[in-house]
Amino acid sequence: MVSALGCTIVSPASAGLPTADGRWHWQNPLPHGNQMADLCFVDAHHGWAVGAGGTILATDDGGASWVSQRSGTTRGLRVVCFVDRLHGWAAGEFETVLATSDGGRTWRRQHVAVLREGVNYVGKLTAMSFPDALHGWICGSENTLMSTVDGGRTWRTVHFDVGRGGFPSYLAGAKLVDFVDAKHGWIHAWRVARGGAEDATLARTTDGGVSWQPVTVPGRWQIRTLDFVDKDNGWAANDGQVFATSDGGRSWTLQWSSADHPEELWASFSDITFLDPRRG
Repeated sequence: MVSALGCTIVSPASAGLPTADGRWHWQNPLPHGNQMADLCFVDAHHGWAVGAGGTILATDDGGASWVSQRSGTTRGLRVVCFVDRLHGWAAGEFETVLATSDGGRTWRRQHVAVLREGVNYVGKLTAMSFPDALHGWICGSENTLMSTVDGGRTWRTVHFDVGRGGFPSYLAGAKLVDFVDAKHGWIHAWRVARGGAEDATLARTTDGGVSWQPVTVPGRWQIRTLDFVDKDNGWAANDGQVFATSDGGRSWTLQWSSADHPEELWASFSDITFLDPRRG
């Protein structure tokens, strides 16, 4: 979200909670019956939501009303990303990637494929990040991390290997990817060593994904979500804790813990969004 006052939350029941006055109100963007999975706003008024059955909804009044857009697919969409009012992408099941350059009035299919012995191994696309209209990254469930430098007309596979203790690893499935420009980005994924051991890992790149370095976030549980507003300032959250960094992830400071708030003892964060280093 990009408004200090207006924001919307998407829940599996297709309900949103928009606020323009600091208070939360339930809202159903459209009684279509499909579950919604992701939401993106480029300003306080213009936003898009995607979900099951190829559903794409758009609003130009901050969520007060929504209209359905023709996606051209019935496959489930899991993520949506817009960089301005015109340029956006949506992705989801069966390597589905859609793009628009007119705010969603028309959506076109983009070809994404990773072929191994003639079989497409992209699988379900689970995360996407576009810092501008040309550079983008998508990741998925089948050892997939891909990037584009031409707005998605072509995609290439990005090598991901974050070894620890001398053991190489590979990407088994990514939960999220976050790039703030063409060079600086972070990925949260399942890392599987070639010996078979599996764990969650957070890694950063400063060269557009050519190389990756492991990032260690303190805490009792694995990170569930993170968001960076520039190459230095970012936040990460897990089941009950929120951490902040001002040096690109080299060091982290605990900002909030459920242990200090008994009324929020079972807090679990699934997403975190900041507008700038002060507002989120």
